Amino acid sequence: MKTYSITIQNLYADKSRTITVNGGNVQEAHKRAYFKELTADEEIVSMEDSTGKEVFDIRKGFKS
Repeated sequence: MKTYSITIQNLYADKSRTITVNGGNVQEAHKRAYFKELTADEEIVSMEDSTGKEVFDIRKGFKS
């Protein structure tokens, strides 16, 4: 499994947080974070793999 750092932004307050999630690929890690870590007032804004490469951006989507 790979490790991803996920930045989560609160939709109503100027707050963000970063979590670490393991997954087989970036889509699986995104799904795991979305269903298990987010509250109703949060969204995933970006994800990085363990090397620091951005693999997801809210505006650009998933990157290969």
